[in-house]
Amino acid sequence: MSRNAKVLTTLVVLVFAGAIAAAPDTAEDVLVGWLEDNDCSLTFDDYIDRSLSVEGFAPIDMKNAMDSMIEEGGLRRDVDGNLVLVSGNLCEGTAVAEPEILTGTPEQILVTIFEENGCDISPRTLIETAMAQGLTRADIDEAGEGLDDQGAFVNSEVGLQLVIGPVCR
Repeated sequence: MSRNAKVLTTLVVLVFAGAIAAAPDTAEDVLVGWLEDNDCSLTFDDYIDRSLSVEGFAPIDMKNAMDSMIEEGGLRRDVDGNLVLVSGNLCEGTAVAEPEILTGTPEQILVTIFEENGCDISPRTLIETAMAQGLTRADIDEAGEGLDDQGAFVNSEVGLQLVIGPVCR
C-alpha cells in the first residue's frame, strides 16, 4: 500500500472514530444528565426552559423522553410537580414527596378510579365514572387540576396515566 493510501486510510478511520465518539446522546441521556447535575431533581419550569433550547433535540423529543422515563418508573414527579430521577448510578432510591390525598375527597375518588382501571384511563371514562359516584363536573375539574399540578398524571395512549401512589407508580 502506498504512503498516500495509508495516510488516507488513517484519516478515514480517525474521522469515523470521531463521528462515533461525537454521536449525540439520546433525549433520555440528556434528561438524566440534567437531573444528575441538579441533585436528582429539576423544577418543571427549568425542564421546560432547557427543553426549548437543547441542541439536537426538539421539545417534543424531550417530552417523549420524560413521559417514557415516567412510564418506566425511572422518573417521578413530586408533590410540587418537580421531576425527580429515582434510578441510575447517582439517583437510585431518591425519595419522592407525594401529595397527601384525604379519604372521601374528590381527589381520592379520582385516584381510586384510576387504580381500579389499571392506572390508565380515557378522560371520558374518568368523567363518567366520577359522575356516577356523585361528583359534579366542577369537582372533577378542580380535583383533576389539583392532582395535575402535583405531577400526578402523564399522557398515555389511552388518555391519562396516574403515576403516584402505591398502586400506580
